[in-house]
Amino acid sequence: CAGRTRLRVGLDYQAIVARPQGAVLVRGDVARCLPFRDGSFDHVTLLAVIEHLRAPELVLREAHRILVPGGSVILTWPATAVDAMLAVLRRIGVVSPEMEADQHQPRRPPAEWIRLLKEIGFASIHHHTFGLGLNHLMVATRPGA
Repeated sequence: CAGRTRLRVGLDYQAIVARPQGAVLVRGDVARCLPFRDGSFDHVTLLAVIEHLRAPELVLREAHRILVPGGSVILTWPATAVDAMLAVLRRIGVVSPEMEADQHQPRRPPAEWIRLLKEIGFASIHHHTFGLGLNHLMVATRPGA
């Protein structure tokens, strides 16, 4: 077949148990320099990740670095109100301790994330909420496509 090979790569610091078909899984720390070449990926997804990071700027700079021009970073994070809900659900055993909601960092407003993403070099930034407004979705594009 002609064209680029599509490869999905997952990165997690926890032991990787599930092995999704067609994906390469790498055990590593997202808060450090990522072990990938510049311009390696079309998309970087950080789903429920940034609220756990003390210094998310490094991760977002690394996402920018490893994206191809025209590639996008996709972020989700819960609203602050979710923490109290998760604490109750965890106490009654509905939510697994692996969720690590007790390690959430103070939330930043969407405008601050937009400012930071622009400062890093992202453009075309879109923000939405979902799940009754309890979750945020932000998509930003690396210019140049």
